[in-house]
Amino acid sequence: MQLEAVCPNAFTFSSLLKACGNTGETENGRLVHATVSFTMLFERNLFVATAVIGMYAKWGHFIDAEAAFSRLSLRDEVVWTSLVSGYVEHGHGMEAVKCLEQMHHDRISPSATTYTCILGACILLGDLEMGRYMHCEIIKRNLLRRDFVLGNAVIDMYSKCGCLAEAKAVFDCLGTHNVVSWTALISGYTDHELAEDACACYLKMQNEGISPDAFAVSCCLKACGTIGAAGQGEAIYADITSTWFSDKDLIVGTALVDMYAKCGLIDKAQDVFNKLPIRDKVLWNSLLTGYSQYGEIKKLLLLFDRMRKDQFEPHSATFVNIFNACTHAGLIEEGHAYFDAMRKEFGIHPLIEHYTCMMDLYGRAGMLEEAVVVLNSFPCHPNMVTLMSILGACRKLNNLEVGQQVFYQALGLCMQEPSVYVSLYNLYAGDI
Repeated sequence: MQLEAVCPNAFTFSSLLKACGNTGETENGRLVHATVSFTMLFERNLFVATAVIGMYAKWGHFIDAEAAFSRLSLRDEVVWTSLVSGYVEHGHGMEAVKCLEQMHHDRISPSATTYTCILGACILLGDLEMGRYMHCEIIKRNLLRRDFVLGNAVIDMYSKCGCLAEAKAVFDCLGTHNVVSWTALISGYTDHELAEDACACYLKMQNEGISPDAFAVSCCLKACGTIGAAGQGEAIYADITSTWFSDKDLIVGTALVDMYAKCGLIDKAQDVFNKLPIRDKVLWNSLLTGYSQYGEIKKLLLLFDRMRKDQFEPHSATFVNIFNACTHAGLIEEGHAYFDAMRKEFGIHPLIEHYTCMMDLYGRAGMLEEAVVVLNSFPCHPNMVTLMSILGACRKLNNLEVGQQVFYQALGLCMQEPSVYVSLYNLYAGDI
């Protein structure tokens, strides 16, 4: 275009900026921004200015996005929404809500797209009250039935916040449904351990002639794993492979591995894992969790070594599985070695779950002094489950001294917990 001496216009620059935002081309994006600033298009054309702000927000470069935003003397709901969308995409829910408050202050009416983004912020913040308030605003402006995407976002917000009756009520109010509407409902049922409802919802969707996508299938397979319905999960998988599904799909493949692992069909989980050409950390950890749950310690450690050879860095959940497996197999030295490697080799800061696993490892082995050392090194207050676990070990080993120490910690955490006093009574009774 430039070689033919054709001058780009505002639409050209906007398209270029959007492309750079989507592909992460930071160097080229900044070059285009410099060009539109030099030609004064940024100040004169709100369409271009919105594209600049949207590009930086898409990258998560909010200092640049806010700097560009502050230069605008005129701002409409599209400009605001480009900033709000970036905040939500990068997990900054509170900043997105503050933008909405400023829009209200400036008397700028949010669009349906703005509300969709803000509902995403409510999910990030777990703010059901804000979500309900947004729902009321949407109803007052009669936007729900007019915008399909917004309706689905309301269902998703209620589902993610655990208000499944309200999610279903909104779902029923929508005139028509697509796969996104159904999946939002199925996902909510699955995430809140209502597996039978999730499977029933999946079947209703199919009965209405709507084909599931990969995410809907993965949610239903997860639900099947929760209730041990491997046969139903296999039927769902067979149905989609006979129509549209590629058996190389990572999302569905991971869900299938997870389902088989939860149902105790570890060999089938391993077979699916081996056939997938692409693997990510979620897939690796699904199989590792299965081996951990069923005490397959040797296979778990071999899989962990294979994971490292394939250049996949473990994360915190990986080590929870390893520590649990070492605990049940009585592998004290190995568990301790992996705990050190997690910190020193992989740079993973231990969470309370890791400390709890190590305490359990030592407690089950009768090494109460080592367990107390771990307890005293907690970066925060241990929870009641952790303390009750070590109290149980003290009772089993008749160690009154350590038991009293842990009892007073538990008492400081919750004086009204009856099980704490019962544990102390049992401890003294065992010492008599």
